[in-house]
Order: sequence, then C-alpha cells, then structure tokens
Amino acid sequence: MSDAPTVPEDAGTLPFSGDEVSAILADAKARGPETYQRYLQAVAADGYELPPEHAAALAAPPKPAAALAAPPETPRTLSAPPRPQSNDPRTPEEIEFDNSSMAPAASPLDYRIRWTAGRSDGVPPEHLHALDASLREALHEMAFSANVGGSVMEMAVDSMAKWNALDEGGRELYRRTQLAQLARVVPDAEQAVRNADAMVAMIADREFASDMSKYGLLGNAQMVVALDLQYRRLQARADMAKARGAKR
Repeated sequence: MSDAPTVPEDAGTLPFSGDEVSAILADAKARGPETYQRYLQAVAADGYELPPEHAAALAAPPKPAAALAAPPETPRTLSAPPRPQSNDPRTPEEIEFDNSSMAPAASPLDYRIRWTAGRSDGVPPEHLHALDASLREALHEMAFSANVGGSVMEMAVDSMAKWNALDEGGRELYRRTQLAQLARVVPDAEQAVRNADAMVAMIADREFASDMSKYGLLGNAQMVVALDLQYRRLQARADMAKARGAKR
C-alpha cells in the first residue's frame, strides 16, 4: 500500500475503533503538517469516518481544471513538443540500482507489518499504533525497501519478544548461541555486528533505537545479517556516487 496510515489492508485482524483512529491521527499531527495531511487523506480513502476534531483539518482537494476560470483562448502555432532533456547526473548503473525492487521505500507508510496475535502479545492496544508508527519510521530512516522492510521489522519484534522472556542466564546462552550461528553465515561476525550497529544508529529516535539494542536486537543472528546486508547495500550505492564524482 502506498500512502496509507497504520491501518493497512493486511491488518484486518486488528480493526481500529474510532478512538484508535483519533489516536493515530493525533500521533500523525505531532509529526508535522505534511505527515498529518497524508494520514488524514489515507484514513478518509480507506473508508474511516474522520473524527470531528480532525475532519476540518483535511485539506480540500484541488479543483478540477474545468472549474478554474480560464483566460480567453488565443490562436497559437502548434509544433512538436521538444524532446525531453535529461539532467539526471546518475550513471546507468546508479539508475538501475535506484529503480530496483530493493530501492528505499518512498514513505514510512509503504511498509507492511503484520500484527499477528502472537506478535502483538504484551503490547497494550492503546500503544500498538504508536509502536507501529515508530517501527515504520525506523525502517524508512534505515532506507529499507518496501519489499523487505516489513518482514525485517517483524523479525525484530519477534526477536525482542523472545529476549524479553529470558532471564539473565537464558540471555547469556542466547547471545553465545546466536554469535556462533552468525559466525557460520558471515565471513566476519564482528564486522557484521558493527555494521548492524551503524544501521541502528541511523534511527532518529535515539530512545527507540536504544530500546531495540537493549532488547537483544543485535544479539539475533538473523537480524544482524539483515542489517549488515542493508549497510553494505547503502555503502555500495554511496561508492557509486563517489566514483561518479571522481570522474568529473
């Protein structure tokens, strides 16, 4: 889904009430006017009735061209339109990279996070929409694609839930087991952890990023592999731009 709030079509197991929609919109309003308008339009488009305190804020759609007062038409000479001039400085390799299915999502609203019954256990319903929004923002700040971002964050939520259920002895055993597993699938486990940590550092909400690390996110081999891979993709893209600049 492209501009939809935290009421995605695949979240049918969690229908939002009027109060929850109000809370979602209040959270969006706090994020700024552009985000607020996107959420208002998406909620209205999905068939939800806007709460009174938000209905008046929905920007009126632009008037159709036919309704605008047009100046008197004057005769003009027609000619073939000019050929488009490309001012795109990117190389074909960069363009192919940016147009791939792994390109960063255009908006936090593009990610699909499936809140199954087990995944949402322990999260108060009134906090679920805020958590969902924070997860989407984090994915966007780490430049994940819409194709994989949601599944990566689902894995993160599952990992943190498992970690939270362990005592100190269980967590230490979990760390060792996951580190051993990581060493089997990447050539340099320590570097992969550093790269994953650098990805988490891209999240603007430092308290949220700290919570992700505190609850064992970087102790899960699958999460480290996913974050390490994303780090190397972003590094490869940066190297393409750097090489282009060096040729000038």
